[in-house]
Amino acid sequence: EKLAERKKILLKAAQSQHEEKEKALKEQLSHLTALLPTLQVHLVTCSAFLSSANTFEFLDMGYQLMERLKRIVKLPHRLRPVQSSKINTDHRIEFARCLEPLLLLGQRCPPSVSGSISVAARHQSPLSLCCRSPSLSEMPLGSVCGRRPTCHRNICTKVLLAEGRETPFTEHCRNYENTYRTLQTEIQNLKDQVQELHRDLTKHHSIINTEKMGEIMERSLNIDSQIASQHSTVETMRVMFEEIWEETFQRVTNEQEIYEAQLHDLLQLKQENSYLTTITRQISPYILSIAKVKERLEPRCQEARKQQDDRTETMLKIYEDNTIAKDSHESDSQSCVTDQDRHKNSRPLMLESGESSVKTNRSGRPRVPVETSIHNEKPS
Repeated sequence: EKLAERKKILLKAAQSQHEEKEKALKEQLSHLTALLPTLQVHLVTCSAFLSSANTFEFLDMGYQLMERLKRIVKLPHRLRPVQSSKINTDHRIEFARCLEPLLLLGQRCPPSVSGSISVAARHQSPLSLCCRSPSLSEMPLGSVCGRRPTCHRNICTKVLLAEGRETPFTEHCRNYENTYRTLQTEIQNLKDQVQELHRDLTKHHSIINTEKMGEIMERSLNIDSQIASQHSTVETMRVMFEEIWEETFQRVTNEQEIYEAQLHDLLQLKQENSYLTTITRQISPYILSIAKVKERLEPRCQEARKQQDDRTETMLKIYEDNTIAKDSHESDSQSCVTDQDRHKNSRPLMLESGESSVKTNRSGRPRVPVETSIHNEKPS
């Protein structure tokens, strides 16, 4: 039945592909049919030109003819097909998937589904379906199927345990890893036995030992019960972990909001910068034109400024000369006043010295005449 259904589906797919290809080819054919008269006209023109034109006419008119031929390529016609005419008929993989239940080959689970699922979930075969227990089939597998890959989980668990922080979750991970390794080892042994039975059945066509089959069934049921009990144990710890996660959830949410706000602020600054850049680019031509006009007008302004500067310099020189003259005049007058004061001060001293000299002359005046009289009397 599955093969028949798959055959119908594949035939419908092939038929739809054939219809699409046929439609595309008909459209391409209609376009080429519309282009055919143009090609015929150009072909007749070229043949007539080649038969009737001489060398000089060919050299003169040949380039125009080639330009007309080039224009054909630029016409609005599809010169190449849009789709290929190949129809996909390689459906061996689809038929092989339909034959897997008959050949007792189960579809393997993806890497994300780890060893917590038993052989019944890993190998979808009649043997494994019979071994599935109601407790395992009724398990909610949503959390299991959505789990990270086993390798990544092992790495994360090792990192978490290597940190050395003693928390309820690390203790749970440590216990879980021990139980998981035990179950994984048992399932691997069971898988090897089932593969051996399957190989004996399909390749060697040997008779299977029923006692060995019963042992495998019993071990499978035992492992199934262990997995169910472990699953229920892990599920009961969800409430405790959710309380712990709820405490840290608000902190993580705040950190995420801060992070998003930081990114938003950076984007806003980037937009403002781009806006300023566009404004600068828009006003730069006007600024450059104004600068050029200013450069042209600057020599005139500089000449006027030079004249004004010359005038101011002359005025400053005149002012400085006047101030220097005034200062020199004041200094001369002050020096005259000081000289007069000195003369006035020296006059009393001169008078005093004169008076003293007069007094001395007066006191010594009688002696001198006596002596002179004596000297005058001697020669006579």
